[in-house]
Amino acid sequence: MSEKLDSNKLISIILYSIIGLLGLFIVFVLYFPFVTMNLFGFALYGGFSGVDASLDRGDALIVTLDDFETLDNTKLIVFELDGYGSSDGLKVYKVMTEVVASEKTYRVHSSGSAISYQWDITEDMYLGTVKSKLPALGYIIGFLRSPIGVTVILINVTLITTAVILVKKLKPQSK
Repeated sequence: MSEKLDSNKLISIILYSIIGLLGLFIVFVLYFPFVTMNLFGFALYGGFSGVDASLDRGDALIVTLDDFETLDNTKLIVFELDGYGSSDGLKVYKVMTEVVASEKTYRVHSSGSAISYQWDITEDMYLGTVKSKLPALGYIIGFLRSPIGVTVILINVTLITTAVILVKKLKPQSK
């Protein structure tokens, strides 16, 4: 008693599979940039607490991982600053100089400024080099990564799921 799949059902299965995979990809890009960096070779960052003068705080940046040892003063790098008090957070600035120390570190500055910030950027802080920017998308990414954004998404998913279940239950069964 095996039923054959009709073409509409097969198309629905394929379409739902594609939508599910695309949704999973978007979740990983938004919430797990380190995973997409390892799997696909890029990450998407937004919601910076400090940005270079050539960028807007609301830009989303597509970042790839370059060799930390070979960075030069033409690169904009993304890094997570930690241990500097109120200055901590996700930042993007231009490499200025290499600091001679026991481990390789860099100092950064804003484009057009000759003064470097007194942050020693180590390889552990380094997240990647900017390859492209998406204007204003960083505000949306910053919101979606925030606790309020996650709450809004979960509430909407719950409401939509509930509505679909109720509509299916209330729909008259016709054969």
